[in-house]
Amino acid sequence: MKKTGMKRMGKAGMAAALLLFAWTLGACGQSGKKAENNASSAAFASGANAAGAESTEPDSLMNAQASTGEQDTGTTTIRGVIIDASMNTVTIQTQDGKTLSFHQSEDESAEGEFDTTALKSGMELGNGVELSYQGKVEGTDTSKARKVVMKDATPACKNAQALEKAGEIILALEDQDYNTLSSLSAIKLSKKDFTEDFVQSVVTMNLFDAPLTKDGFFLPGKEAKPNLELGEIDGEWTITGLNR
Repeated sequence: MKKTGMKRMGKAGMAAALLLFAWTLGACGQSGKKAENNASSAAFASGANAAGAESTEPDSLMNAQASTGEQDTGTTTIRGVIIDASMNTVTIQTQDGKTLSFHQSEDESAEGEFDTTALKSGMELGNGVELSYQGKVEGTDTSKARKVVMKDATPACKNAQALEKAGEIILALEDQDYNTLSSLSAIKLSKKDFTEDFVQSVVTMNLFDAPLTKDGFFLPGKEAKPNLELGEIDGEWTITGLNR
């Protein structure tokens, strides 16, 4: 009986042991699957993060490139009269009444930066000019202008000497240089004659479209009051009248 009992207990113990072993294998299998799933999830998340990082990088590069920006390549064309010039600079009185000075680049290798080859008489004072540039002109600041190209244009007044003298007067008034202004006049002038409004009307006039009349050349115009009248005396253009 004891023997039989031992066998039964042995069989029962073996069955219990087998059951425990099977449960352990199942648990391990589930743990392995969980581990695999966790690993897969981690790998997927890592890949997604990597993909996200890759997708944002071009945007950041594009933003960086956009922030540096290319210079404005649009071309602007203006017309005016040359009222001052040197080897490397030209100053024009434009149709919209601005006095603008354009300078040749100091970089001698900057080909085409200051092209005057189309001007038949060069940068001669009193000549009309059509000037094209790339970049920006802000107010009277031309420092951002480049690729300046000039060619001849025909102003309303065909007398370059009259326009040259008008340009000298405009520059003298801008500089409030009344000594120079007096030297350009055949009549006696007083500083009191030049009110702020009068000076402003002359220095902002459209010299390019101002006509030469049979009575003379008027700054800012014959109908404006007051105005400066220019006439020719002994072959020289000078201020011959101040009309109020």
